[in-house]
Amino acid sequence: MGSLLLTEPAGAGDEHHGARLQKPNVALLRQLRDTGKRWARRALSGHTLGGMPDEKRPDVRPQLREFLAWYEEVLRRIESGAIVAPGEQERLTEEASAVAHLLDLLDSRAQDAEAAAAHPTP
Repeated sequence: MGSLLLTEPAGAGDEHHGARLQKPNVALLRQLRDTGKRWARRALSGHTLGGMPDEKRPDVRPQLREFLAWYEEVLRRIESGAIVAPGEQERLTEEASAVAHLLDLLDSRAQDAEAAAAHPTP
C-alpha cells in the first residue's frame, strides 16, 4: 500500500512536523487517472462488467465517497502549507476530480433507476 508523506511548516500548530496518510490502493483509481472520463463512461455503460445487469452490480459509491474525502483532506493539508513533491498537488487534484465525476455519474444513474422503479411504464 502506498503512502504520502506530508510535511507541515514549523509552527503549524502541531507538535510534530509531518503526518503520514495512507492512500487507498485501488486499481479503480489508477484506471480513472489513466483514462479519465472515457473509462468512467465505459464503466457505466457495462462494458467493463460484461453487460452485468444493474441489480447485480455492486454499489461502490460508499468507497468512492471515502476516497474523495481522503483526497479532500490531503489537498486541504497541501493548501495549508504541507510540502509535497512537484506535480503531486496537480495529480491528486486530477484524481479527485475523476473520482467526483464518477461518483456524480453513479449517483445520477441510481436516482434515475429509483425514479423508474417508482413510476414503472406499462
